Amino acid sequence: VWSAMTIAYKDKPEEVLARVLPGNLAALEQDVIGPIHRLTRERAPKVAIFGPRKEVDPQLAMMYLQQGMQPPEPMEQFSRIQEVLQQGHYESVPVDITPQSPIPEDADLLIVMGMAQLNERQVWEINRVLHGGMPVIMALQAHEYGYSPGQGGGWTISGQALDTGLEPMVAEFGLELGEDHFLDSAMETIDLPREVNLGGLRMQTREPVRLPIQIRVTESQMDQDSPLVNRIGTLFYLWGTPVTPEPDKLAAHGLQAAVLIESSNESWEEDWNDGPIAGATFRPSDRALLGPQPLAVLVEGEFPDTFAGRPVPTWPDAVADTSATPLEQGPEPQPLDPAPARLLVIGSAKMFDDNIIAASQNALLLLNAVDYLAGNRDLLSIRAKTLTQRVIRPVSPREKVLWRLVVVLLVPVILATYGVLRAGARRREATRYRMSVRRADSR
Repeated sequence: VWSAMTIAYKDKPEEVLARVLPGNLAALEQDVIGPIHRLTRERAPKVAIFGPRKEVDPQLAMMYLQQGMQPPEPMEQFSRIQEVLQQGHYESVPVDITPQSPIPEDADLLIVMGMAQLNERQVWEINRVLHGGMPVIMALQAHEYGYSPGQGGGWTISGQALDTGLEPMVAEFGLELGEDHFLDSAMETIDLPREVNLGGLRMQTREPVRLPIQIRVTESQMDQDSPLVNRIGTLFYLWGTPVTPEPDKLAAHGLQAAVLIESSNESWEEDWNDGPIAGATFRPSDRALLGPQPLAVLVEGEFPDTFAGRPVPTWPDAVADTSATPLEQGPEPQPLDPAPARLLVIGSAKMFDDNIIAASQNALLLLNAVDYLAGNRDLLSIRAKTLTQRVIRPVSPREKVLWRLVVVLLVPVILATYGVLRAGARRREATRYRMSVRRADSR
C-alpha cells in the first residue's frame, strides 16, 4: 500500500504529502499542521539573508593577472541557507546591504553571517532595523583556520583573525565575543584531502583530522526549556568562540539574555596569534579549564541606537553609485521608531556555510531560530515533538579508563567471586546431604 495525502484550502495550490509511511508517523503532526498553517496565512514570512562571498586569495588573483587572465569571481559561502528556508516555506531574499541591495523594509527577519569586514554604513543599517523592531540572527566569526599537510606527516594549522565591524555594536548591547583561540575536549573529526606518493604514483586520499577547534555540542549542553534547541541532538560548532553576556550592560538597556548553548566542562582558551599554531596549543594537559562557556545567546528587549548623536555614515565609494543622481539613489533612510526586538547571537558563522551546514543538526538549529524569531512559535513546538538523533554525552579519558576497568576487570572478578561462593555453597549442601544419608543408614 502506497499512502499519500493532499491538503487543499480555497483556491490555493494543494499541498501534497507524497508518502505517509510507518517510518514517518512520528512527524505526521508537523507534516499536517505545517501545510495548514502555510495555506491559511496571508503571506509567507520574508527573510533577508546577508552572506558575504569568499574573496579570492590575493596571491592566486595575482597569478591570474600575471598570465593575462581575469581572477575567479568571489565564491558563494552561504547559498544553502536559502534551501533550508525553502523547507520551511519562507521567502528568502539575499541582500548585500548596499544602495543597490538594501535590507527590505517589509522583511520579517534578518540573518547576518559575519565572515567578512562590514563598513560603518552596513553596521548602521543592521543597527537601524534591529532598533526598529526587526528580529536578527547574527552569526559572528572571530577567526578562521587553514589546514596544510605537514612535510613529515600530520597537519600545520594556521589562524587568521576576522574583524566584522559588528563587535562594537554587540558589545554595546552587552555581549562580548571571544577573540582568543577557543578549544574544547569534545571534538569532532573531519576528513581532509591529502596527496600521497605510492610507488611513484601520486594519489588523492582523505585523512581524518581531530582537533579541539572542531567542537562537538551535544543535547546535554543545550537549554532544554527552550523549544529553539530542546530537541536538537548534536551540533558541529566549527572554529567558534564564546558569546559572553554582561549583565550590567544588558540591564542598563533593559535587555534580557538567555544562554541557549554552552561548551563542555573541558574547554579552555589560548592567547590569539596569527599564522602557524604550535601543536601544544591543542593539548588540554596542564591547561586551566574554563568550564561551560556560552556559545549562543538570545537577547530580547528594545535595542539602543548605537549611532545616536552621530551623523548617518556615508556609503564608501567602492559600493556607492557615484554616477547616479540623488533622486536615482533614492531617499536617505531615516532612523526608525524604537520597538522591542529579538537578537540571537551565535559565536560561529562557519557552522552554517555550504560545506558544514548539513553536518550534525546545524540546519535544524537555523530553521528553529527562524521559526522562533519570525513568530511561528506554535509550529516550533510541534517540531519539538518529533524524534531527533540521540547521542551519548562526551566522555573524558579518565571516565573511559574507569569503564574499561569495570568491563575488563571488575565484571570478571564479580563473576569469579560469585562462582567461588556458589561452588562453596553447593559443596556445603552436598556435605550436609551425605551426612544426612549416613545418619539415616546408621539407624
